[in-house]
Amino acid sequence: MARSDCERWLIDRSGDTWRFGDPRLSHKLGTALSGNELAFFTTTNMGFVSVEYAGRRLQVRCRPKRVGPLTFASLCYFIVDYPWKPIALTLLSDQWATRIYPQTSDVVETLSRLVPGDTPKIFQGHPRPIMSTPVVSAKSPLLNKTLAMLPHITDAPDYEIMDLAFGGRWSIGHFDADTNRYVFDHMGTGFRRSMLMETLNDTRYAAWVHDSRRAALASAEPVFEAVDAIAETSSGPARLCYHRVMWTVTDSRDRRIIFSAAVDDTRIDLRKAS
Repeated sequence: MARSDCERWLIDRSGDTWRFGDPRLSHKLGTALSGNELAFFTTTNMGFVSVEYAGRRLQVRCRPKRVGPLTFASLCYFIVDYPWKPIALTLLSDQWATRIYPQTSDVVETLSRLVPGDTPKIFQGHPRPIMSTPVVSAKSPLLNKTLAMLPHITDAPDYEIMDLAFGGRWSIGHFDADTNRYVFDHMGTGFRRSMLMETLNDTRYAAWVHDSRRAALASAEPVFEAVDAIAETSSGPARLCYHRVMWTVTDSRDRRIIFSAAVDDTRIDLRKAS
């Protein structure tokens, strides 16, 4: 789905996107309906999702109980790709109702609870599947390694040294000035094997990772955290407990880049604390 300043699209049951008013969609569905009538019929009865935006303002319209997993996945990838704010979510239950959300992760979280079949069994009984808490830098197992590796966070980092220090679980990236999408510039072998943002089936977790990197970019200080997340991976549901650091620096091209690293810690249990 290409993005311009003002657009309206429909996402069908296969996850494919159609520009509003495209006559090929009416032909495919075998109907004489078009325009607003077609959009209303498909979102009400066929599980389509309507997406409309102007600048950074976004409106999503759907009937959650009719939305299928491919449609939902396509929607999530679209809304995570850009820093929409605010987001109007218009949903049909007994009647149409609209609520405004400040963050994309809030929209994904809300729809995850309402779209049938999206939430794995492991999420049942866990109203907060993704939890994190700040950690004092001196108590993080990543502090000393990060301080030692800061000179290597450059335009051409030494992969061997970085992989050795962080077990391959590190990355360097930035938000593209034109698209505002997060771009990986460099990635350790551990992250390349897992491709955290792409092989995780859980779009809610991917949205949270994306939003946390944006928050780290805006932070005046490095971010050290403990994370306790229940996520759906390509191998099935998993509980991920780890420490992570996100450190923002300026590279030689005067870009603000984010260094991130993680290390597993099975002793982390934020659910017990809650």
